[in-house]
Amino acid sequence: MIGLLVIIALLTLAAGLRMSKQRFAKKLGALAFVVSMAYLGYALTGTWLGAVISTIILALLPLFFIYHRLSKQRYPLAPQPLTAHAASDESFYPHASQYRAQLEKLDFDEVDEESWSWLDSEQHHRFLWHPEYNTIASICLCEREKIAFSYVIFYSELADGTTIKTTNYPFSSPLIHPPNSHWTHVPCEEKKIAAILRRHQAAICKHNTNPCSVITPDPEIIPKKWTAELTRQTDYNLSKKLIKADQQEFSYTPLGFLYLWMQAIRDFIRLC
Repeated sequence: MIGLLVIIALLTLAAGLRMSKQRFAKKLGALAFVVSMAYLGYALTGTWLGAVISTIILALLPLFFIYHRLSKQRYPLAPQPLTAHAASDESFYPHASQYRAQLEKLDFDEVDEESWSWLDSEQHHRFLWHPEYNTIASICLCEREKIAFSYVIFYSELADGTTIKTTNYPFSSPLIHPPNSHWTHVPCEEKKIAAILRRHQAAICKHNTNPCSVITPDPEIIPKKWTAELTRQTDYNLSKKLIKADQQEFSYTPLGFLYLWMQAIRDFIRLC
């Protein structure tokens, strides 16, 4: 009885910490959840070996789930246009209208909109740009596994082809980024565009070394450049053998499943 109460207390503590807005508290919540599972194994077997085994099972569960879900999935090598979704309703996506209003207040101008199917989500990008910042902003309206959410990506490019992106996307990337593609992830709770833009400008300063310089984006080719960037990421993952191609589609390799599992553990720890 006491053991059951301890487990319930640990799980309650874990849930409470995970709902906190503080990143450190969220990580403590993940630790409390792991401890509760370890204690469950100890309570069932009466040995520390049981605690270790239950913890290992907990850690491996995402891998089994990912493999079962994706082992037979095939994805196009390039993003597929979704013309039917060209006029998606922002009100359906939390925070999307708020992002647009903040960007317009910072004098970002809307230039284009494109919709793609990419991996396991449908993405509707509203592109804006600011020539003085040499930066493209994308409000992404995303539908993934019947869940709708929105996030922002800031994008800049250096003269040598290096790209710099900053986002509050809530998940880790399902594919490795190429070496000359630098990403900065801010917490998904960060909804203030000005704060995300400051992080982006700091990332530009970090990577903009001589003789490189930030180039002014051409608003007319933004969607084409965005598609080329995703295709380049796919090609890089093919070279790293995380994915394998069959005609115009790809699937994950065992190494790719291992990478996805590590990303899932990372998301569990940081929870956005």
